Amino acid sequence: MNVRLESMCQGDGKIYAQIAIERLSADSIVTLEAHLKDGTEIPAHLLPFDPLDGQSAANFVIIVPHFDEREIMLEFNEYRGADAPLGRAHLTIETNMLTWRTRINSVVKNELIAQMFDIEREYYSDRMHTSFIAAVDDKDEIVVKMLIDLPQIEGADVAIRFLDAHGKERELPVYPLFEEIKPARRFGDENRINVGFSVRVPRDDKDFCVFASDALDVVPGGFAMFCDESYEPLRARFFERTVDAAHDPAYDAWYLLHSATLADLAEQRRTTFTYEPLISLVIPLVQGEAELLARCLAALAAQTYNVFEAIVVDRYYGDAEFAALGLEQGGVCALTRVKVDEALGADEMFAAGLAEAKGSYCVLLEPDIMLAPEALFEVVRRINERRVLEYEAPARVLYAHHDVLDANGMLCELACKPLYSPDLLLSYNYAGPLIFFERELLDQLHESAGFVREALVYDLLFKAIETTGSIERIDQILYHVARAPREAAGENQARIEAHEEDFRGGRRAVANHLKRRGIEATVLSDIHEERYRLNYALPAELPSVLVIVVNREQPYLLESCIESLFEKSPYDNLQVCIVDNASTSLETFSTYGRIQGKHEEVDLIRITERSGYAACIAQALEAHESDYVLLLDGAVEFETEGALERWIGMCTRSEVGVVGAKLLLSDDTVSEAGITVGSARGATTIGTDLPRTAPGYLKRLACTNDVSAVSSACQFIRRSVLDEVGGYDDRFKLDFGDTDFCLRVIKAGYFVVFDPEVELYHFKNKIKDDHLSDARRIRLEQERAYLHFKWPRAFVEGDPFSSSLLAPGDGYYQLYR
Repeated sequence: MNVRLESMCQGDGKIYAQIAIERLSADSIVTLEAHLKDGTEIPAHLLPFDPLDGQSAANFVIIVPHFDEREIMLEFNEYRGADAPLGRAHLTIETNMLTWRTRINSVVKNELIAQMFDIEREYYSDRMHTSFIAAVDDKDEIVVKMLIDLPQIEGADVAIRFLDAHGKERELPVYPLFEEIKPARRFGDENRINVGFSVRVPRDDKDFCVFASDALDVVPGGFAMFCDESYEPLRARFFERTVDAAHDPAYDAWYLLHSATLADLAEQRRTTFTYEPLISLVIPLVQGEAELLARCLAALAAQTYNVFEAIVVDRYYGDAEFAALGLEQGGVCALTRVKVDEALGADEMFAAGLAEAKGSYCVLLEPDIMLAPEALFEVVRRINERRVLEYEAPARVLYAHHDVLDANGMLCELACKPLYSPDLLLSYNYAGPLIFFERELLDQLHESAGFVREALVYDLLFKAIETTGSIERIDQILYHVARAPREAAGENQARIEAHEEDFRGGRRAVANHLKRRGIEATVLSDIHEERYRLNYALPAELPSVLVIVVNREQPYLLESCIESLFEKSPYDNLQVCIVDNASTSLETFSTYGRIQGKHEEVDLIRITERSGYAACIAQALEAHESDYVLLLDGAVEFETEGALERWIGMCTRSEVGVVGAKLLLSDDTVSEAGITVGSARGATTIGTDLPRTAPGYLKRLACTNDVSAVSSACQFIRRSVLDEVGGYDDRFKLDFGDTDFCLRVIKAGYFVVFDPEVELYHFKNKIKDDHLSDARRIRLEQERAYLHFKWPRAFVEGDPFSSSLLAPGDGYYQLYR
């Protein structure tokens, strides 16, 4: 036997070598062992090869990991049966010239190289295939998600090893994600098993090789190398899949394509409305904002709706200094100047501006805000639209989307705001900074309670909602907020202090709003994340809570679930009902016995014939009375303490119907952070695979906010609301039952709240749609169609807590393209 190296290249962290093995005996088998120079054994593949290039004599391809080592020693052995080797040969691969050889071969032998790179797919069917499916940056670590795909063969047992960049053993904790059977798609093919898992590696020491093998040698193993070559494409794909509208680098170009055209603006200038209210724009002017004010007034001059007045409230400049600014010259924008004392606060400046205002609608317009040309037109259009709809209340408070104009003149950080979301508004002023108020409403609020100095608009917003019940969103980008350039140290410090004072004022605004509503809660503030956290007080008499867990043949997960509930969230008035959905294993019933022996609050309902989820929980509800119901998947585990008490406190607000938690995968990435609707897929989980600490779009993974649905894996429900809407629909047997239930709760006038302060690990496999059997896929599509049939408005108008500017039903809030 003679071995000769023909060609070599690198790619995806692997070395590919075409070799010619000559003088082989008939019916013999060749095996390969690969070692580093110090004798360390490394994984290697030896695969038969039939080159497309007729000039090549290569008949095998070798694949080995590309370690940071200069030499890889290969030993070939030829066997016939179980006898001693017929022959032995050696080959050394020198890795120092790989980069140049790859570049040369990609030009000279590009077809042959492409065939070599694709060879693993040709031998995919009878062996393990190891691949990376995602790389998630999480601070100073990288979460690497992997997939092992192998044929479903009895006796196969997957074992995993890790090697470092030099081929030495490396200890990495493994986080199991899923294990599922992928049905064969064609007659005669075998089913395959997909095993998903992940590891965390330091960013500055990320390179490793994962080697999956069969401990019983039934199925040939596979390996993959994680390094820059694999990491960079994975990171780019993950960014492309998850980048939200606030961080999309192509937003500036997107805005130009989706903003009003010159023809649109010309048409608006020709349009008249039945009702054309005067809009008063009160603009406070303080030191250092003259340049911003000039741009603000220039934007006003470009408005397509011209029934407005601009009132500049000046507390800094003298008459001569103000005249020198040239703001009243050149026809930029007609304005009225109100000179006030320098000691006045924001509330008094706004009141002074209102005293001069004559408009039917008023807005506090900070100098760093530049209105889009169509902004006032769209506001008046919405006001008129609501006036002609007799079943709709008039628009008394309006807000719209905005973005940021950076120091380079580029638009970025689009903030597409949801419809009225009371829980998100309690977390921070998502509707701001520009809010249009009906003048009559403002006067009413001023007379009854006056204006506050800090967080003026935020406080007014709460008081307006207490009066009107809601606020009106215009689903368009109507203004740009200029990012302030770097100022002198003293001025910058003054701006920072003013912002911090305003943030502290916002905390008082939230606390006072809850106090006026008779809701007892502690408001905590986080200046770094610029959000507020609420801890609600429990009622004097503890309400009863019924926990329902539907289980089938997963005893160990169920036991961990129940134990974590009692350990992390003990509660005095608690019942737990396990509904066994036709389990048969003795191990499962033994687990039930252990749980009931430890916790007298637990009882068991046995269903002998397998039933749908709706029927299972209906039996538990029929057997128990309670004030609240917690639906739990038996494969969750509580991570946060005091969840039940927190949720009961949240439900002291009468508008809250359902509360859900943040569900995590075992590798500390997000499994679900609520559910959004509107796409052809029916329902989509929010934030899946993002890091646990990621704030999400508009801080929605970090702040309590309202969503269209939360997962049945963890739903805390007010019992009266559950009875009112009628429980789960039994026609949803595979999926979408939780989404349908939550949509009915919203239709009944309640909110579904996502609470990121409570975290649970979710260990249950969720089989991909294309991995289901044909019968179950057909059933799933029927249920998806039924969801569309029941809720057509959600799929025509989109998710109310998203925007038409964002991709329909997208769980990452990406731009709609």
